[in-house]
Amino acid sequence: MSVPTSILTADSDQLFADWGETIQFEEVLRRYDVATGREEDRVFRSTLTAVRQTLAQQPVEGISATLSLTRRQYLVRARDLPAGAKLTSARLAVDETQFEIRTVTESQMPGVLLLDCISAGNLE
Repeated sequence: MSVPTSILTADSDQLFADWGETIQFEEVLRRYDVATGREEDRVFRSTLTAVRQTLAQQPVEGISATLSLTRRQYLVRARDLPAGAKLTSARLAVDETQFEIRTVTESQMPGVLLLDCISAGNLE
């Protein structure tokens, strides 16, 4: 017996209401300016509600464990993403840290995506 989609959607909505936090979604579009000979980034920002899962920090191989990258996973609702957003060129800004989106997986909850991210460094 399968669970009706309406029940799964209601459950995921409750999950986001209870555990969600507001984060910045940044889509980065890079283009080459022929006139200046430089690459330019245009960043389009919007806010999302996401449910965070913090994973263990892992030392970077070959660096005496002095530099750690933080890996996190975020659940986001696909309907909350900007229309036409390209997740391959996007990042998340959370608590003054930028996270590059490495992989995107469809969750078992309808309309929910799992973003596997790694810290890209502190915001300046």
